[in-house]
Amino acid sequence: MIETWTSIPLDTQSMQRVLIANALYSKKLPTPLTIGILGPCGSGKTFLLTLLTSMLCKMQSAYRASRGGAWSEFKLLLLILFYYPPPPQKVFDTNEMDFIFVKFNAWEYAGSNVLWAGIVTNLVGKIERYVGYWKTRFFRIVANPSELYLQGKNAKGETKQILRKTKIIVPIPNFCLLAFLILLFIVGVILAILIGIGEIKLDSELESNTTIPESDSPFTFSNAVIAVEGAIVTVLSMALVTNVKNIVNVVSTLIKSQKAKIESMVNKPNFSDKLGFMADIKREVLIASALINWIARYKKKPVRVVITVDDLDKCSHDKAVDVIDAMKILLSDENSPFICIVAIDPRIVAGAIEKRLGAVSEKAFLTGNEYLKRFLQIRFCVPLMTQKSKRSYLEQLKINASSGNQEKLSEEDGEKKIRNGKKHLMEPKTRQRRMKINEEETEFLEVSVNKNNEDDTFMKSMLDELQNGVLKYIEGCPRSIKNIYNTLCITAHMVKVMGRPPAFLPSELVLWIVLLDQWPYRSAHMIHFIEDNFEKKDLGVEMSHTVKLSDKLKGICQLIKDRLDKPRDWKMLLTLDADPELFEKLLNTEMENFDVEDVRQILPYTIHLDPAIMYSIRHAQARCDITDG
Repeated sequence: MIETWTSIPLDTQSMQRVLIANALYSKKLPTPLTIGILGPCGSGKTFLLTLLTSMLCKMQSAYRASRGGAWSEFKLLLLILFYYPPPPQKVFDTNEMDFIFVKFNAWEYAGSNVLWAGIVTNLVGKIERYVGYWKTRFFRIVANPSELYLQGKNAKGETKQILRKTKIIVPIPNFCLLAFLILLFIVGVILAILIGIGEIKLDSELESNTTIPESDSPFTFSNAVIAVEGAIVTVLSMALVTNVKNIVNVVSTLIKSQKAKIESMVNKPNFSDKLGFMADIKREVLIASALINWIARYKKKPVRVVITVDDLDKCSHDKAVDVIDAMKILLSDENSPFICIVAIDPRIVAGAIEKRLGAVSEKAFLTGNEYLKRFLQIRFCVPLMTQKSKRSYLEQLKINASSGNQEKLSEEDGEKKIRNGKKHLMEPKTRQRRMKINEEETEFLEVSVNKNNEDDTFMKSMLDELQNGVLKYIEGCPRSIKNIYNTLCITAHMVKVMGRPPAFLPSELVLWIVLLDQWPYRSAHMIHFIEDNFEKKDLGVEMSHTVKLSDKLKGICQLIKDRLDKPRDWKMLLTLDADPELFEKLLNTEMENFDVEDVRQILPYTIHLDPAIMYSIRHAQARCDITDG
């Protein structure tokens, strides 16, 4: 029997699109979250982002059951004016969800000195468009970051919102003060009108007609009117004088949008040299975040802000790293509803990070890949085209050429469309077809929305295995454990939407995920060795060792030991791995029976295999082959 390294019939790229969309639509998804779509230039990251956004829009439209009326919007405006923002609600009992899409193409802002500011300006602009002009402006007037998410308890111990109050002698609710001032203003206006039309006559008018006896009291009705008018004018004048600065700020906020305010801040000379400049920007982001959380709680459905960052690897190295640092600072508040999806070439960005760190990177053995790993909670690696996909793409090009199809098909988009196996994506679409959810996507949506309350035995089995058997192999870093947990959740969902039992056990999947997460360099080396061996076998190249599907992974590990120092940056790559002794112990104990066939079955479900490491290994192997040849 001839053994071949054939790929499992799984549309990995299409599955990735569905997985990310379903994950973002999950009610239980925690925010903030940063997702990385990793792949070399031209691999289709931009097209994947476009498809993902389109799919989320369809999901949002499909499950939207109600829309707020004019009274509901006015009621929300009153709540914003007179109540403190309530604490964010984490879980909602509804299938509805709203998305606010913020697209940031770093290449378009490459000429700016503060490239990252484009994310913030686009963010606040989109939020104002979603929430509405008046609600956004009034919330900015009354909001104070130190007073966000205040809450109280009623007699039953339930959470209640707190009224905004102003302390004069005793705390008085703001709406009472406003009502009093409005009442004074109305009374003053009415009295002025009555005097103007002659309904109320003053003393000067009365003296010309009648003579007042000296014995009468000097306190007449007209004097009372004048006294009331004077009191009203005095109170209103004092209110204006003591709040001149606040009134100017109110007028400025109503006239100037939050986006324009941030743009004017960052456009000032030497803005980045100002002490606390990032805190000023973060304050604006916190206000926008609190407003979205309030809207979500009021509408009783999640509202998530999806920020897509593309072409970051095409910018200068310093600006690319500045964007990553700014995202970590500005968009990482624990209560923020932000989901950042960053499409990058990890080789370029990792190199930019190492360049920024300079000597610190080498002395501390801190690689750019490790830095990215800390930044990205979930990583999706864009897969390469299979032989079947290449043949299908070529056939489609032939059909387009012979039929005289005038539609332009880019290499990148065409590759993705073939890989997705969706012929209808290549055809011109009408507006109606764009808004229609196809059968495949509807099936995936049902899995994520209608069945998310079912008992997921596969996920439960994986978590039990992680907690009881594999946890000892994970380094004692909370971030590392959280990243593995996120990967487990996404992979379990991937198995779920397939609709058929996988050819591997949950325990095997947990071991594999931990192996790649804790020892990415050694694991990638073993995968490359297996793939390269089968490719050479198919080409008829003679090899000193032929890999079989029944070979154990621990045996492959022994074969690659002398290859670990081949890449030029092997010392830095080795620092990505955890304790090498634990690596061998894991292969010789829990993964003792893990063979090449298991790798072949489980590899299509692997979402966190770092392409930058695989590239370094392939490049090193190619140099060795040339030298040996």
